[in-house]
Amino acid sequence: MKLKNMFYTPIIIALAALAGCDNDDSGKKPFDFSQFGPLVESIAEYTPGITAVDSVKEHTLPGDLKMTEIAFKARFWNQHIYIVEVDLDRDVTIVSSTPDDNPPTGGHQTLDLHAAAAENHGKTVYIGVNGDVCGSYSIPEGEYDGWKGGLVSAGPFVKDGVIYRSKFAPSTTSAFYIKNDGSAHLEKEEQYRADEQDVRDAIGGWHLLVWDGEIQEIPKADRTHYDPRTCIGMSEDGKKVYFFIMDGRQPPYSYGMYLEDMAGIAKGTGCYRACNLDGGGSTTLVVRDETAEGVTFKVFNRTCATESTAVDGVRPLPNGLLVVASR
Repeated sequence: MKLKNMFYTPIIIALAALAGCDNDDSGKKPFDFSQFGPLVESIAEYTPGITAVDSVKEHTLPGDLKMTEIAFKARFWNQHIYIVEVDLDRDVTIVSSTPDDNPPTGGHQTLDLHAAAAENHGKTVYIGVNGDVCGSYSIPEGEYDGWKGGLVSAGPFVKDGVIYRSKFAPSTTSAFYIKNDGSAHLEKEEQYRADEQDVRDAIGGWHLLVWDGEIQEIPKADRTHYDPRTCIGMSEDGKKVYFFIMDGRQPPYSYGMYLEDMAGIAKGTGCYRACNLDGGGSTTLVVRDETAEGVTFKVFNRTCATESTAVDGVRPLPNGLLVVASR
């Protein structure tokens, strides 16, 4: 036994030395995030998991919306994110969406068709993103009961001034909503209740990412998942809303991110408050495409839904959010 130990010990020491040499990055220079501009530099400051950036593309979307597309590495895994800035001072607003732009019935439909229906009903739609988590949630007595046993929004849902759901599920931490005066808000349940009768459009939020400028702690059970993400955040003055569409589950293109990473990205972008929306196979960004033949809506990100109801990787959704012209 003693001879065996004497034989293996030098090998172990040698392997450890080699591993130390491989991981020794003392001679490497830190990645220079500043070369990609102040937004990327700020995001990297608050998101230690980001180790490098491959490319940054700036897009001007319909409605003069600004979008930044970033290909980067987090813990050396490839990642791809779209960050859309919505300036509410620029004749745009945000509304809730449903299949066929009708009252919710528990059904679902791909987001491009949500947007097309809203357009056909008189709205000028620029982009759309997926919304709140849905499932077999209970409906309190006296609330809207038109869900017909289908998919029910986890959190509050208001569309065009009509309250279809008021209840917060246990997982619902907050609500994003637009008041009748056009102002945007992201609030916890108590404040939402105080404002509810003055709400024009609302949707529930999941994990809190940033609150009053502080990055929030993510529950332990939710810390270890690389997944596609959709998140929403706001500036402190409430005049800018940010959508974060993080592709994932598609190596080597994009693996997806931890929620704590998304919190850092939101904080680095300038969010005073931010929360997580539905993600995974639901993560979708659609953008207006206007030609001589008419208006359609194209999926801009790379979706990853695999269930039988998916259409070319795009999951049908019960609800969403649309950015539309305010006039």
